[in-house]
Amino acid sequence: MGKGPKAEGSPKSNPRFETISGIPLKEIYWPEDRPGFDPEKDLGHPGRPPYVRGAYPGMYRDQPWRIFMLTGAGSIDDARDRVAYALSQGETGFLAETDMSTWLMLDVDHPEVMKRKQDVGWYGAPVTSLNDYRDYWGGLPIGELYCHLGAVLPQMTPYFMSCFFALLEERGIPIDKVNSTGQGDFFITYISILHPLLIPPQAGLKLNCDGVEYAVRAAPRLTPVSIAGNNIRECGANAFQEMAAILSCAVAYIEEILGRGRLKIDEFAGALGGVNLSTGRDFFEDIAKFRAMRKMWYELLKRYKAEDPRSLRLRIHGLPLGSIYTFQQPLNNIVRAAYTVLAAILGGAQSIGTPSFDEAICTPTKLAHTTASRTQQI
Repeated sequence: MGKGPKAEGSPKSNPRFETISGIPLKEIYWPEDRPGFDPEKDLGHPGRPPYVRGAYPGMYRDQPWRIFMLTGAGSIDDARDRVAYALSQGETGFLAETDMSTWLMLDVDHPEVMKRKQDVGWYGAPVTSLNDYRDYWGGLPIGELYCHLGAVLPQMTPYFMSCFFALLEERGIPIDKVNSTGQGDFFITYISILHPLLIPPQAGLKLNCDGVEYAVRAAPRLTPVSIAGNNIRECGANAFQEMAAILSCAVAYIEEILGRGRLKIDEFAGALGGVNLSTGRDFFEDIAKFRAMRKMWYELLKRYKAEDPRSLRLRIHGLPLGSIYTFQQPLNNIVRAAYTVLAAILGGAQSIGTPSFDEAICTPTKLAHTTASRTQQI
């Protein structure tokens, strides 16, 4: 590509145009806008440092992304049946969400839960014991599918992991063979799920790092904590604030675990390297965000002297923003889903969850859930 014309004003930013995050955009871009740009060093090949073009060389030619959506509301039976239905419609993993009473580790007859009993099950099923866990996961083939342990609060990560491992042991499934992801990021809770029963952040960090250390030894294919950008974005953060929060959390985890002196960086960094990122109204900004996030992760881990590609290669779950959906003319949300899913695909996500078109109105119906799956399949 040759140099751009020297027409007066052509390289300048136009104040009328900016991304949804407020980054100014020029009317047109030329090679001189990136002085010193080295494609080999700054862009690289797919699946090679700095991973801008994708985490794996062949990307979707070798393995399509997982269709992996939030599922589970109502009673435990309702939630289990919906997960089974979603799998029958072609989902390739499942995220088993639970009720707020579960997040706060309260029994369903606790006074705090009884005060909101009409809302119990609205967001997810109430799971408060190993027996509930057995019922929820019922006959689901947990040893064969990629599972997301739907904990949100940090104190839920060890709870769900222990229930999950107990269930695997009962079924005779080796825990070191199972692919899964936890949630329970110690930081996002204090932005997106405010509640007086939250534990202090430092305690949440300690609990999650305990889970990481255990998973490294016992369940090396498990990503025990998924650092969540989507939740932060849903609460009003812009794209670069979302990225900064993820990287800040990663630094906190790395510093805490290295400070304990039991693990070296390449022994545990891969267990932190699965994050979620949002896609919203700004199609090109979100694609660029996914690509930049992988490069920034690579550069961060290199500072800690990581060498293993599993440490340096960030894996991303793409989550279209439910906050851009409307309750008026809800079928239009199908179009919103399509372009936000496409942004995650072009950004190189390893799995994607699509909000259902009726989420601004109600717990998703089967029709809406199926349409969300079909959107990804198409």
